Amino acid sequence: MIGLTPVLVLALLVGLLQLSLSLLLRGGMRTHLLLLPFALAGAVAGAVAGLRAPDLLRIGDLPVAWTSVGAWAGIVLGSLLVVLVGRRRAARG
Repeated sequence: MIGLTPVLVLALLVGLLQLSLSLLLRGGMRTHLLLLPFALAGAVAGAVAGLRAPDLLRIGDLPVAWTSVGAWAGIVLGSLLVVLVGRRRAARG
């Protein structure tokens, strides 16, 4: 069983921070609520990947750079999915 470690909690906070930065840059609160799971999952995946890879910016056990990259990858992937689903719905109706 995987416990709630400080790295996991910090990764979730970094993902939330990156999503907030994305909201500041792009706007559109409704879309960003849909992107929350993608940003959090990307941040956790980046943190897990960063534990194995060398990192330039590490705070304690948290690889901050990899966590941020994972969060932004999740945000971009989620944004693409939201746009594609929106276009598909617009084409139907």
